[in-house]
Amino acid sequence: MNKERCTELKIKDVLLYEGDVFRFTSHDKYVLSDFTAVVIWMPQHACFGYKVLTDEMIRTEYPFYEHHELELDLLQHCEIISNPSDNTLEMKWNYRILAHEQNNEIYLQIHRVHYNESLLPYNYSELPCSIGGDDVDELSTSLHFMKGSTYKPILWAGEKFPNEYKK
Repeated sequence: MNKERCTELKIKDVLLYEGDVFRFTSHDKYVLSDFTAVVIWMPQHACFGYKVLTDEMIRTEYPFYEHHELELDLLQHCEIISNPSDNTLEMKWNYRILAHEQNNEIYLQIHRVHYNESLLPYNYSELPCSIGGDDVDELSTSLHFMKGSTYKPILWAGEKFPNEYKK
């Protein structure tokens, strides 16, 4: 597995890595509109930042240090939607919890959910995810991203996919 650099920033208690794709949702206390971006290293600034993948913003690349209240203005209003191993954006998937219904009972499992060009979920793995790897670091990285799924809205599996499951 290609190890990406950790920014030491967190979105909902999950560490943010170079190559992570995240979605920002606008709020009334900050001027930015909704956007999706990928975390990048910006050598010209010697820091991490992000490259906007959606929206018509003035620039496309922004260093994180430009946000005066980074946690309050930006990070609290973001959701990680893709893994760092996905930084080519060709695979567009992440771990998500799916709600399954069987015999009038609901049970939850973690699956890989795939996204279309608009970054909307369109498919998921038939089987729930298992954990495996070549070494402990790979296992730890997989667990890290699976844990990240607990901070995202739960989606329905089956005919109700990709609707959000609400208790």
